[in-house]
Amino acid sequence: MEVHVSAPEHSDKEYKRDKGSVRLWMHLVLLFIIIALVKGLLITSAHFLLRGNAGQAGDQSMDGEKLQLLAEIQRLTALLHNITADPRCQLCLKSWHRFRGHCYFISAGLERDHNWAESVGYCAKHNASLAIIQDEAEMEFIVSQMSRFSETPFLWLGLTDAQEEGVWAWLDGTLLQDHRFIRKRLGKNGLHGRVPSRKPLLSKKNIKARLSFARKHLDDPQDFWENTLWTEETKTELFGRSVSHYVWRKSNTAFQNKNITPTVKYGGGSVMVWGCFAASGPGRLAVINGTMNSAVYQKILKENVRPSVCDLKLKRTWVLQQDNDPKHTSKSTSEWLKKNKMKTLEWPSQSPDLNPIEMLWHDLKKVVHARKPSNVAELQQFCKDEWAKIPPQRCNRLIASYGKRLIAVVAAKGGPTSY
Repeated sequence: MEVHVSAPEHSDKEYKRDKGSVRLWMHLVLLFIIIALVKGLLITSAHFLLRGNAGQAGDQSMDGEKLQLLAEIQRLTALLHNITADPRCQLCLKSWHRFRGHCYFISAGLERDHNWAESVGYCAKHNASLAIIQDEAEMEFIVSQMSRFSETPFLWLGLTDAQEEGVWAWLDGTLLQDHRFIRKRLGKNGLHGRVPSRKPLLSKKNIKARLSFARKHLDDPQDFWENTLWTEETKTELFGRSVSHYVWRKSNTAFQNKNITPTVKYGGGSVMVWGCFAASGPGRLAVINGTMNSAVYQKILKENVRPSVCDLKLKRTWVLQQDNDPKHTSKSTSEWLKKNKMKTLEWPSQSPDLNPIEMLWHDLKKVVHARKPSNVAELQQFCKDEWAKIPPQRCNRLIASYGKRLIAVVAAKGGPTSY
C-alpha cells in the first residue's frame, strides 16, 4: 500500500519524467532476465540437436530434459513475478523517501496550502493516499523528514470523522485506537492537528457551476447585491450540537450545573425555520411545522417574501435568492414563482459559502442556546425574538463584502472556500 504525506514541489512533467526513469530501469532488469532465459533455451535446444542422432533410446531422455526445462522456466517466471510485485524492490520517485517498502512525499510547494480535501485529491492524482500511521516508528520517520525544512509545515494526515462526528478513522476505514503517540510526537516539533473543515463534497459539475457563477457576477454593481433577498431554511436543536459550546471553569467544577450542557436522547426536539434578509436588515422568520414540501414552501413565500421586501425597502428590481433544494426547484414551485413574478437568482448547488445568511444562522443559534430554552415552544419564541434583534449593520457588512466571496471561489477554481 502506497502512502503519501502532504514538501519539495515537483511538477507533473517532472513527475512523469521521474516515473519514466523508474520504468526504464525496471524494463532493463526484465530484459536482462528474459535474455538469460532465451540464452538458456538456445543452449538446451543446441544440446538437443547434437544428440538428435543418438537413436530412439535417447528420445525418452530428451523428453525428460524438456519437461525439466519447462518446469525451470515456470519457476523463473513465478520468481520474476514475485520480484516485480514486491514493494521492497520498487524504486521511489525523486523527492520521495522510502520507509518499510513504502514511498513518502512531504509537500512544501504550492500544494502546501491545500486543505484536507484538496490534499486527498492531490494524493489520489499521484496514485497515493494521505499517510495512515500504524505505529510510533512510522511517526518518528515522518517527523524526521519534516525536520529537514527550515519552516515547519502543518501536516494533513489520513484521519477523518466525516462518518460520525467525534469518531476518528483512517482513510482505509480502520478506527483510530490510540492517538497519544501521534499528538505527543507532533507537539514536540511544534506541529498541531487540524480538524478538517466541514464542507460539501463538491462534484466536478458543481465546481464548474460555482466557478461560472463567481466569474459571471464578479463585476456586478454593489446595488445588485443590496437588492437581493437572501433566503434559506435551518434547524436548531433544543439540546443539540447545532453550535459549539465552550466554558471557562476552575478545576474540579466540570460537573456543576453552570458548567454543563444538558443532553437528552434524540436531541430533545428541534425547530425548523425559514428566514430571509437583505443588506438593510433581517426580514421575516417563519417556523415550519410538520413536513416541508413544495406546497408548504410556496405558502411560506406567499406570506413572507413580499412583506419582507416592503419592510426592507428593496427596489422594484429586487431578486430572490434560494438554493437548489428540490422543494425550491420543483415544477409547481417554478410555476408559482413565475405566476407571482418573482425573479430568482440562478444558484450553483452545494454552495452554502456563497450565501451570507449562513453567518446569521450561526449568530442566531449562539444567542438562542445562550438563553437555554427548556422546551420546543421556548425555542421557537427565542428564535423569533433573536432574529428580529439582528442589527441592520451586521447585515450590511455581510453584503458589503460579498465580492470577496466571489473572489475566493475564483481563487479556489470553484472549490471550497474559507467562508
